[in-house]
Amino acid sequence: ALPAIALTWTGNGSRPAATSHLLQRATDATFTNGLTEITVAATATRYTDASVTPGVTYHYRIRAENEVSCSAWSNSVPAAVQLATPAGLTAAIPPAAPLRVALRWTNRSFATGIDVQRATNPTFTSGPGTTAIGVGDHHLDAALAPDTRYYYRVRTTYLGAASPWSTVATVTTPPAPGTPTSVSVAASAPGPDTATVVLGWAASTPAGQGAGFTVERALDPTFTRELATFTVTGRGFTNTGLARGVTYHYRIRSFNVVGASPFTGPIPVTTPE
Repeated sequence: ALPAIALTWTGNGSRPAATSHLLQRATDATFTNGLTEITVAATATRYTDASVTPGVTYHYRIRAENEVSCSAWSNSVPAAVQLATPAGLTAAIPPAAPLRVALRWTNRSFATGIDVQRATNPTFTSGPGTTAIGVGDHHLDAALAPDTRYYYRVRTTYLGAASPWSTVATVTTPPAPGTPTSVSVAASAPGPDTATVVLGWAASTPAGQGAGFTVERALDPTFTRELATFTVTGRGFTNTGLARGVTYHYRIRSFNVVGASPFTGPIPVTTPE
């Protein structure tokens, strides 16, 4: 629905009979600024003004008229349309790269746009940035730094007017992934014809949605011969079904929604004969 102000009044009781009403609207109480005059039917006792701008206070008065004269002006009343604040703002980091923050909210007012504001402190004085978007109930914020706490709020806009800001939603972006450390490797031959390699490592990057490790295996330390790639979520990997008496080279890197770390150096291991 468009912004509007609903007015009601009591008629003059046909003393004498009116042929119309003259309704005045202004932006000041003395009816000198922004004056608009509207002719209303004599039998009307209500009028909806749908040509108002939210955030502007209007003053109204009305009088009865006929061919001979007019009544005195009624009492004047001020009125303004306020935009409703969006509700239910949430902020979350999607599990897939690239790093973004997904915002969602519920609009509760007519609007021509939405302002999305982001800052790095709850008073919105540090690193603030406001993005004007079209009318909607969601937004993806992509201009982010890793390992940073962000604060968000939104408001409705309409032809230059704005609602109060919503409640604040916060989210902390994950740190950039670090290269795995303390790598251990062991080879065994549990079966008669095949071998197994077990890798373990430590990592400074915390686990979370979209986080994991990439393990590469090749027959040479430059990883160009018979390259195989594995994705794992834990801090270890067991590679079964390998040939016996062969030197394999492994390397590991971690990843999350921020990106991927550098690989470790080549880790050679020779399976038992």
